[in-house]
Parts: sequence; structure tokens; C-alpha cells
Amino acid sequence: MGAETGIGLVNGDTLVGLLLLGPKNDRGELTTEEQGLLRLFSLNVATVLENVRLFQSATYEQLTGLLRREAILEALDVEIERASRYERPLTVGMIDLDHFKAVNDDWGHLAGDAMLQRVAAELKNCLRSTDQIGRYGGEEFLFFLTETDLETGVRVAEKLRAAIEHLPSPVVEAPNLHITASIGLTELQAGTDPPPTATDLIRAADGALFQGKGAGRNRVVIAGS
Repeated sequence: MGAETGIGLVNGDTLVGLLLLGPKNDRGELTTEEQGLLRLFSLNVATVLENVRLFQSATYEQLTGLLRREAILEALDVEIERASRYERPLTVGMIDLDHFKAVNDDWGHLAGDAMLQRVAAELKNCLRSTDQIGRYGGEEFLFFLTETDLETGVRVAEKLRAAIEHLPSPVVEAPNLHITASIGLTELQAGTDPPPTATDLIRAADGALFQGKGAGRNRVVIAGS
């Protein structure tokens, strides 16, 4: 059934969508009251759509589709509080792409952006819906695994590392261009009083990451190991 009426969804001066309506059951014209209700409805829908767009823009990065730094830190704070209160396991990890600067230097920033997009998509694909990952800065990513002890976290991190290593090149002229990643892990230990902050856990994971870089890169390292 084709559309009989179309109403623009306008927020301020911006068209954010189009509402299409099929013909009425009685085939009659819309009454003045019905037209007024539709206009009011369209204004409300337009406001909701714009609010969703603003939320998405403030929460997720446009390039990678991952959580922004502020959003992943806020999510980690919430999960630390929950895991501490109920004494549940939590693994936190930092990922850094090895020699990523060389991709930008040798093939340009468009190639670097394409590589980041492929990495981000693969990371999201490897994690559960209950886990969270965000771009921490540059070629660094912060993630946490809910209800996950460190032993299981290592297996997940190895899966992430291997997935990145085997990503196809985003550069047609360089089919053999690949990238690796170093990953540092730490865990929230149940019963710690007071519980660690997000900064504490990130510092520990980042220290393990730095250790992995020094040991040759392309590896997973546990904090304190």
C-alpha cells in the first residue's frame, strides 16, 4: 500500500525525517483535527529523533563507532561500583596498536583511519554485548569484561590480539600491510576495600601494556606478572 500523506519531521530549521502515512480505511480526507494531531505528533517525533542523534554523537565516535573516552570511563566507573558491591569478577584491558604511526606516515591518514575502523569493527565483533570498549585516544582502546575473571580475560584478550593480527590490509596498493596489538590486563579483586578506581585499574593495565611493548609487542601481558 503506497503512502497517501507525507509529513516532514522538523526540529528547529532541520529536517530530521519524513513520516509517511497510508490511505485511511474509509478512504476519506484527513479532518482538520486529525491534521493538527499529526503535526503535533510529528513535532514530538522530531524532538525524540534529534535527542537520539545528540546522544549518539556525545557517546560514540563518528570514525570508529566505539564509545568516546568520556563514555567508556563513565561506564567503567558504573561497572566497578556494581562489581565491588556484589563481589563479582571484572577484567580491564588496554590495547595499543603496534607501530601504528608507520601506517599514517607510509600510507597516509586515510589508510590509518581505515585501519582504525577495521580494528574497531573486529573488536566489537569479538566481544559480548555485556562488555564495553571505547577509543581511549589515538590508537589506544580501553575495554572491560563483565563477570569475567582474569584467566578467562586472558583468553578473550588473546582472541582480540589474534583477530587484529589477521585483519586484511585496507590499502589496495599494500596487500601485505598488517598490524599487531599489545594488550595489558588487570582485574578487580573481590573484597578490596576501598575498591580501586577506574584510574587505578587503567594505570595497572597500561603498565602491563608498556611491559608488553618492551618485550617485543604483539602479546598479552597481565599486570604484576
